[in-house]
Amino acid sequence: MIERRNFYRILHIQPDASMVVIKESYRALIKKLKTHPELASSNWNESLLALAFDTLGDPLKRAEYDRELLNRYHIKELSQGALGANANPGANRQQSRHTGNFTQRNYYRILQVQPDAPITAIKASYQALKKNFPLNAGLLDEAYRILSDPEMRQQYDAFLIGKILHTADTAAEKKPAAPSSAIMPQHTPEQAVQPYTAVIRHYCSFCKTPYVPQISPYQTGHCLECASPLHLLQHENPEMARRAMMRINITGIFDFYLYWPDKPFKGVFQDLSPTGIRFLSAMALDTKDIIKIDAPNFQAVAEVTHRQHANGSISVGTRFIAVKFEQLYGNFVSIEV
Repeated sequence: MIERRNFYRILHIQPDASMVVIKESYRALIKKLKTHPELASSNWNESLLALAFDTLGDPLKRAEYDRELLNRYHIKELSQGALGANANPGANRQQSRHTGNFTQRNYYRILQVQPDAPITAIKASYQALKKNFPLNAGLLDEAYRILSDPEMRQQYDAFLIGKILHTADTAAEKKPAAPSSAIMPQHTPEQAVQPYTAVIRHYCSFCKTPYVPQISPYQTGHCLECASPLHLLQHENPEMARRAMMRINITGIFDFYLYWPDKPFKGVFQDLSPTGIRFLSAMALDTKDIIKIDAPNFQAVAEVTHRQHANGSISVGTRFIAVKFEQLYGNFVSIEV
């Protein structure tokens, strides 16, 4: 089985965090959960923290896990965490004008924590690093001073997102130079770090199994591991435009999965459109959860966008990430009760 959870995100630490940070972050987060059990969820609880620590705290298990993780994610994506994924170009560029006093240092990298780490994890990492690496005390103090102050941290996050967006824009604007006329710099700064290149860039959006496009076994468009559709939903696709975009009321029961392999849960359809479904479930799903849907006439990978209680059940709204209907025209799906 390929583990689709990101243990570094669960422990709120960087992908190259030291063992002392892994240990202290785990202890701090477990203590926080015991003190505030209401913070636990299906995606963040004591069992998952223990599983993450068991893997990352063992050098051999961690090495095997890291090889698998780096085959599916770019190292920059892992280190930026939610900060890079949730960047809003317009908003963050506007905010970044107030953050000109920050240095070019990445304080999250210095403290070896994720950009959305709670103050509990930040404090635990700071104390562990200062105790074990006293020579870096000044830099650690500077990073902790910024990240432990909510207002300064918010300003710093806007600054950091601006750097991420600027780097992306610069890379997009660069044109490849002609090999014959290329001029190589004579000196490279010692601190310049070449990013890792992901070995595999294509993977199932649900179980994260890698795949290679345009190879004959994948011509069916489904993942060979969990059978989820591989091709991401394109809202601008002309084929989608031909379908009626209004939601239709339907009835019927379908299976959905939170993890793979695992036992399925049952969902009851409320309505359906080519871009998402709404259904009733006894399972308490959280927004941003990714689920695999197996229905009679279509399969999909979907993200939970909202939920509300309805007559003793939970009404869950989702948007499709990847979907494959059996019928492409007319009534795009029919359910038999």
